[in-house]
Amino acid sequence: MEIKNLTFNEMASYARAIVQSNLCGFTNEQQVITLALVALDEGRSIGAVARDYHVINNKPTLKADSMLARYQQSGGKIEWLELSDSRCAAKFTHPSSGTFEIEWTMEMAKNAALVGKDVWKKYPRAMLRSRVISEGIRSSFPAVLCGVYTPEEVMDFTESKSEIKETLQEVKVEAADPIKEARQTFKSELEAMATENPAAYKLVTEQMKAQGWNSLNAVPPQEYETIKNWYKIATIEPPPAEPPIPTPPIP
Repeated sequence: MEIKNLTFNEMASYARAIVQSNLCGFTNEQQVITLALVALDEGRSIGAVARDYHVINNKPTLKADSMLARYQQSGGKIEWLELSDSRCAAKFTHPSSGTFEIEWTMEMAKNAALVGKDVWKKYPRAMLRSRVISEGIRSSFPAVLCGVYTPEEVMDFTESKSEIKETLQEVKVEAADPIKEARQTFKSELEAMATENPAAYKLVTEQMKAQGWNSLNAVPPQEYETIKNWYKIATIEPPPAEPPIPTPPIP
């Protein structure tokens, strides 16, 4: 049944059934209705939404076979030159643009940091084929896609973003924080002072409090050397007292 012949309530009822089937990755009726409106604009039925689309990570995706079918329906032709686990290549021809030869190899996938993903290890030929189809159609007749990706591409995008996020997190952890490092070093030095000479350390802490530095975090890093100098001064033993000059006897 064409969408244009459906009332909104009927469309919502169909959308509810599609969501409840759990076959296409739709999680709510609004997703189905939105894509149904796209199908309406293309002159397709609501069944095309369930048949052709998946929703992966909240992104609508069009199956590679559906892309290819729409391309051929629009007058496009495809000639497969190779379909193997190491290379997929095809020639795309469309009246509006001419002929394009597209290939995807495992070496290209490796350079794009894709081959480490589990799905690429298990289904290399299917993943290469999907890449060839989406790139070939975009090059030859992009009106078929209008910004839609295949499920395989979206999975790669999602994993890549996750990997980038993890990499950035690692860089953030590994990046040096000079203030934090200086404070940690100074804390260790204070602990050594307290063990080495408790009396001198007590004098130092009293001077720190007099400056309003009641905790280590309150001490400006540029004052660390000043405090260490206080400790050095406090540990200097006073010079021995000179013996008293004997007083001559009074005659």
